[in-house]
Amino acid sequence: MTDSSDPPTPSAPTTSPANKPMSWLPGLITVLLSAAALCVSFFGVILPDQRAASLAADNAESAQTAALQAEADRAVQDRQAEAMEGLKDAVSDQLDGSLPELTPPSAAGAEVADQEMCREGGRPLTAGWGPNRPIFSVSDLPTYPALNSIRDSGIGDERSFYGIRDAASQERVWYNTIEVVPGHTYRLRVYVHNAAGVANAVAEHALVKINLPTCMGTSIQSNAFVSSPDAFPSEVYSSLVMNASQRFNLAYVENSARVENQSANSPLNIAAAESGLFTTAGQPIGFDELKGELGAGYENDLFLTFEIRPQFAE
Repeated sequence: MTDSSDPPTPSAPTTSPANKPMSWLPGLITVLLSAAALCVSFFGVILPDQRAASLAADNAESAQTAALQAEADRAVQDRQAEAMEGLKDAVSDQLDGSLPELTPPSAAGAEVADQEMCREGGRPLTAGWGPNRPIFSVSDLPTYPALNSIRDSGIGDERSFYGIRDAASQERVWYNTIEVVPGHTYRLRVYVHNAAGVANAVAEHALVKINLPTCMGTSIQSNAFVSSPDAFPSEVYSSLVMNASQRFNLAYVENSARVENQSANSPLNIAAAESGLFTTAGQPIGFDELKGELGAGYENDLFLTFEIRPQFAE
């Protein structure tokens, strides 16, 4: 039998959840892009601020370190000033109530002005040094110019800085007391050292003066003075003694004075006729030139030497 009814009309296809369009995706992408832009903006602003804060902290720490170092330096200087005041009180009786001032005239010259320089017979004279002053070691240096004030330097105690030996002797030992004999020449040496432990502590107008007496005796003393108005004390001295069994006096060997140091110009000769070495004027000293400038440290130390001959009475 033939079915004459109309064929059924196809029904519209149904849409399952899996086949629905993803209408939420564009919104999510927009949100993510906005968040990324915000992060870029955040780190672009915050990180430079953090770096600036870190640099500021480093600078503050450096400034604090520098302030602590400056405070430590001031403390060292204060301790040295207290030491000087304590020394002044301790030796005031021996030095008539005062230490040498920082500017000339100093007391060192006055301290030996009345000393006996020549003695005939009896007990020989005695070598010495002065004035009393702060003394340092090679591991504990002052921050100001201090002349011959190290107790344990290469020459020993620098307070005894004036020595003598027979010029013909191969023994390079310097004495502060010696027996002189006819026909011999003797070399005398003055050691000079600015003990300051800082490079800018230069001792200006630095001089050496030698008291070489012309009197006769069986015991004769000679004094060496080193001075600078920048140093404390401003003048120091050391003495040596020459003894003999008969009367004699001293004669300087012409053109024998010189300064020896680590300069390429060493030795620097001293013409006695043009020099104040044996007068109260003094002889300027120095490194490359004898201009009175004495730098700090052992690299600037020096030796001033000259020769004498004892002349014996007939």
